Amino acid sequence: MKKSLQLKVIALIVLLMLAVMATIIPISVNRQKNDLLEAARSTLSVTTDMLNLVIKNIMLSGEAPIAVDTLTSLQQIGEFKAINLYRDTGDRAFQDFRTLDFVNNYQNYVMFERTDRVEQAMVENPAFQQVVSTGRPITRELVAEREMEYFFPLRNEQSCWACHGTVAVSGPIRGIAHFKISLAGIYRQINNAFLFLSVFLPGAVIVFAILLIIAIRRLVLRPLLHIGRTVSLFGAGQLDSTVVIKSKDELGELAKRINEMFASVQERLRLSKYVSRSTDAMIRRNIAGSGGQKNQLVVLFSDVRGFTRFADQADPQLVIDHLNQLLDVQSGVVEKYQGDIDKFMGDAVMAQFADPLSAVRAGMEMVRSVHRLTKNWDYPLHIGVGINYGEVVAGNIGSQSRMEFAVIGDTVNLASRLCGVAPPNAVLISAALYQALADRLEVKAVENQTIKGKAEPVTYYAVKKIVESADA
Repeated sequence: MKKSLQLKVIALIVLLMLAVMATIIPISVNRQKNDLLEAARSTLSVTTDMLNLVIKNIMLSGEAPIAVDTLTSLQQIGEFKAINLYRDTGDRAFQDFRTLDFVNNYQNYVMFERTDRVEQAMVENPAFQQVVSTGRPITRELVAEREMEYFFPLRNEQSCWACHGTVAVSGPIRGIAHFKISLAGIYRQINNAFLFLSVFLPGAVIVFAILLIIAIRRLVLRPLLHIGRTVSLFGAGQLDSTVVIKSKDELGELAKRINEMFASVQERLRLSKYVSRSTDAMIRRNIAGSGGQKNQLVVLFSDVRGFTRFADQADPQLVIDHLNQLLDVQSGVVEKYQGDIDKFMGDAVMAQFADPLSAVRAGMEMVRSVHRLTKNWDYPLHIGVGINYGEVVAGNIGSQSRMEFAVIGDTVNLASRLCGVAPPNAVLISAALYQALADRLEVKAVENQTIKGKAEPVTYYAVKKIVESADA
């Protein structure tokens, strides 16, 4: 497993955190903004109702000038930007004597004296016109000015008829109350909230991401890296490697399965020591159930001379130790010359070669290697070697429960017989093998010999040395 996996996980976490942050901040700020604006609308509505009652009571008491002063004074309070009364025509109330004169005429005497009027103001506003036409209050936000205005209809109620006339005379609406408040404070709160979230939330996200990365690295990445390293070591030949993960989650189960796989591979490797490469190759080619095949092979047999007598006299542990050393040194030579140990038969070795010269080289070196190995033993041992070259039948033999891939035929039998008659430290080869290597070997012919299993006498050859070619 490469380090890039960690970088990918970290990058994914950071991107997710950024996405969460980019989503949460606008939603939170927008929600707070809506809550504050709704609170402003509610406050404005309640305030308007209260002012409406105040103005109505003042007007009913016949103190219109006080109402005008009250409206002017209220504009100095808090966030109020404007508090005005308008007629349904759009004219600002109390800017002329039209209402005063109407009341005096309606009462047939001078009920109110003329006083100073406020300046004229016209409201050309679609919201105002809508209130006039529908008779329902309207609240709207002036985004550019960061203000909120509220239009409230002053209805011509029965308590007003004494001065202003009935609905039939003066209409259903006496005027429109217009209130405007500043939202600057609210937007300051929104900006402060946005600034706070922009600073606090990234910091919190960074801390959370770091903690999450540490947790993921400890709980997931570190075990995966450990598994990867262990598998690499096992693949490199450290077959005693095991994955140590104590958790009982999916990674622990994965480690358990990998260790079971390691154990299976180790078992197979141990078993492979008992199976020849040819058998292993046969299994790999999936020909266990196929019929026999004819091949041209070189078959070599070696046998330790006098080993039975040695085994009868020596300590059993020493016997096994010496035998293993003898077989080990011969196996090493066979592998050196690209041969294949077919089987061990007690103190005898059967091997196969594809190349005749390699087989002869191996036989000569096996003799020398065993001589060097045993020359200092209390009971020196030596081997005799027999080699034949020819056609063999290769196939799967045995029973349903126990099978073996073996080579059989006259070529194998003659090689075994030659090994049986070979003197200590001698390599005997068949005539067929000598014919294949006549120009590369210096030999001594042993003619017309009776060999068990052969109807006619045979000639075989004792190899004296190998003649190296000029280009060797």
